[in-house]
Amino acid sequence: MRYLRSGLRTFSALPWPALLLAAILTACAITVIPLALMLFAIFLAIKYAVLAINSDKTTPLED
Repeated sequence: MRYLRSGLRTFSALPWPALLLAAILTACAITVIPLALMLFAIFLAIKYAVLAINSDKTTPLED
């Protein structure tokens, strides 16, 4: 609770342009981080699916 009050005091002391910038940066972080994680998971799943499909094929060994 003490940290919350301290953070609120810090934000209330900010001028309006800095507060607006902090709000925009926070909104971007909340939006971009889950999107990046989801894209990573999707591409990883695609990679594993392609590997699973192609793993049963045998390639001839070079002698």
